[in-house]
Amino acid sequence: MLDFHPINDFIAGDAYFESGKTDVGEAGTYSENCTGEKSTLVTWPQSLSELIRALINAGIAIEVCHEYPYSPYDCFADAQWVLDKGYQLLFKDQQVPLNYAIKGRKL
Repeated sequence: MLDFHPINDFIAGDAYFESGKTDVGEAGTYSENCTGEKSTLVTWPQSLSELIRALINAGIAIEVCHEYPYSPYDCFADAQWVLDKGYQLLFKDQQVPLNYAIKGRKL
């Protein structure tokens, strides 16, 4: 499983830990074929540990978990291109985790 790291929503001003509130807004797709059409987008906070617990509770044995400070996509405000790595974000001159990968096996 590879996905965007949930810390990105926190940096954007949303909660990192579950708060019981959803965030409802309008957004277009982030794919290159976006026509500008917007639709309702509902999100809620999920910490990385909450995601891992959900996999474990579903009977997935986690074999590998990595966080990455680079993204192949230029979809973050103020992202900087790093040759042969991808895009990075810096917060107080430190790299921000942008993606994570988890490899697991169903028990």
